[in-house]
Amino acid sequence: MNVPRNIRRHRATSDDLFETAERLEDQGKFREAFSYLLAAARRGHLWSQLNVGNFYSEGLGVRRNRPEAAKWYKHAYRKGDPVGARNLAIDLLNSGNIRSAILWFKKGVQGRDGGSCIQLAELYLERRETVKALKLLKRVASLDIDEASDEDREEAITLIRKHSSGRNTGQRSHRK
Repeated sequence: MNVPRNIRRHRATSDDLFETAERLEDQGKFREAFSYLLAAARRGHLWSQLNVGNFYSEGLGVRRNRPEAAKWYKHAYRKGDPVGARNLAIDLLNSGNIRSAILWFKKGVQGRDGGSCIQLAELYLERRETVKALKLLKRVASLDIDEASDEDREEAITLIRKHSSGRNTGQRSHRK
């Protein structure tokens, strides 16, 4: 994918490129947004790397390419964002590679990502490994707000309450 000429000519910061991409994405201009994200990601911008992975995974503004998505999720993870591990795990899970998904969810858990805790707990509940699941769900409550959102906490509480009935949400989605 070519970088727009105005990006090459001007010395926009990676944050500027990311913000422009976000605006373009909000306007539904996914192809153009992807160009800006990719330019910022190549400069090492963490959130852009994560979002380039999302664009490749979902086929937004670019042809769907799960191996390329995995590459960018790994870049984000290596730069310190456990959501990269979670998003890679979700893609692996959705493609049927449960063993690798569990390994990547565990990396997200080690990075103190509440969403990874919940996703892995849901897998454990499906496998009837309730003790492991409850441990992860309780861990979400101990995480800081930047590690587990209010939504993560609510979902953990809901799953703790429902675990004995065998019900869970089964929802798996990427997060920015």
